[in-house]
Amino acid sequence: MRKEELIRQLKSIKAPEPNEKDSLQAKERLIKKVRTSFPKIIQERRMIIMKRRVLALAVVTSIVVVALILSTVLPARRVTSAKQIAKDVIAKEMHVTVDDEDMIVEGNIVIVTVNGKEVTVDTKEAKIMKISMPEPASLTEEERNRAIEIFRNSPEVKNFPIPVMTAPPENGDEGNKNGGFIITDEDEAIEKEKYVDLSNATIVSVKGYTFPNGKEKYASIEVQSDLLPKGYSATFFVDLKKGKIVSGGMGPSGSVKPGFIKKP
Repeated sequence: MRKEELIRQLKSIKAPEPNEKDSLQAKERLIKKVRTSFPKIIQERRMIIMKRRVLALAVVTSIVVVALILSTVLPARRVTSAKQIAKDVIAKEMHVTVDDEDMIVEGNIVIVTVNGKEVTVDTKEAKIMKISMPEPASLTEEERNRAIEIFRNSPEVKNFPIPVMTAPPENGDEGNKNGGFIITDEDEAIEKEKYVDLSNATIVSVKGYTFPNGKEKYASIEVQSDLLPKGYSATFFVDLKKGKIVSGGMGPSGSVKPGFIKKP
């Protein structure tokens, strides 16, 4: 009974008719609230989108930077490792020390000019693959003059070592001829060295050369001087690009060829 009564009472309750004025005020409040809140919502949304974009850009940038570092560092390490292997191989087999700047690295292959010869080293196998002799190449007048200038001013030329063979006492007079350049059959002969200045020596020839794997030109300069033993000449191999002598040697006139001369 109470339940039915309660239901009737609830049904009898009617919502008051909305006041037109109140409705307008409520509408205005809603519009005002929307106008106030909507820009904030839009701004917050834009900030969220911007933050996401910045984060994505930062991630992409980090990946690119890491990739660039790896692509730079790893090859550089490989090149450094290849050069070191080549230096060790050349030092062991040819007893010569070479500079990193003189090396051309192509994968596992290192090419370097050593004492007037082009040496190709396989760093994977740690061995010398090939030794190439220089090939004749023409020189311009400017290159020829530059080679001569380098020759005249090089410390290797101004302090050129010459071996001196001192004969045993009984052949002492003969052993001192031609600056001591006499080799006897006696085992007692003692080898020594003296240094002479060949910068003003007479130039016999200036020839151009290049190597199979290189574009740079070299010049071979042969000179004669009274400071050299009779019938002997000295030959110097000049690197025109670096402006220095890379090797030099002495022998019977015309017999010393580029590639067969040792660094003084």
